[in-house]
Amino acid sequence: MKYTVLIFLSILSESAHSQLDSILDQGVYRTFILHLPEGYNENNEYPIVLNLHGLGSNSLEQEFYSDFDAIADDEGFIVVYPDAVNNSWDLFGTTDVAFLSHLIDTLRDRYSTNNCLFSTGMSQGGFLSYKLACELPQPISAIAVVTGNMTIPWMNSCSVNDGMPVMHFHGTADQLVLYNGSFGVPPVEEAIE
Repeated sequence: MKYTVLIFLSILSESAHSQLDSILDQGVYRTFILHLPEGYNENNEYPIVLNLHGLGSNSLEQEFYSDFDAIADDEGFIVVYPDAVNNSWDLFGTTDVAFLSHLIDTLRDRYSTNNCLFSTGMSQGGFLSYKLACELPQPISAIAVVTGNMTIPWMNSCSVNDGMPVMHFHGTADQLVLYNGSFGVPPVEEAIE
């Protein structure tokens, strides 16, 4: 029992600058965890990093799993961990692109930010990062994807001016999101290109 309490207290102390929040979007309250960097000062402007969880996960698990709070503190950026409805992102409609666009606008209204916007995600959150790169009204500076991919329709319709920096982590033995592609999903190397 002591060990469990110590782990819990350790997690709380690491996320001392994190807060659970929500916005009303498309008639539904959408939740997210926001982490302001240590020493946040309204006189400075900060980049925003969207950190998107995978299918079946949530913002708290993604915050813990990715450990971006410490990086945000060291590098000076705002990181936000949004929650998907029922732990699954809307990859084939516009619901989550609209939600994240609204969330970004809300953060820019509430906090001191610059124009740099990044998206990173795990698995289904990685797919959504590619979708945001192609469809989000606010321009994205770069994306980083872990074991996610694009779909062939997005690849064929995406027009990102002058390219976009992409960091993509993917195991060649991945059995869920196949490195060499599958029905409707291109090989990873084609998607990156």
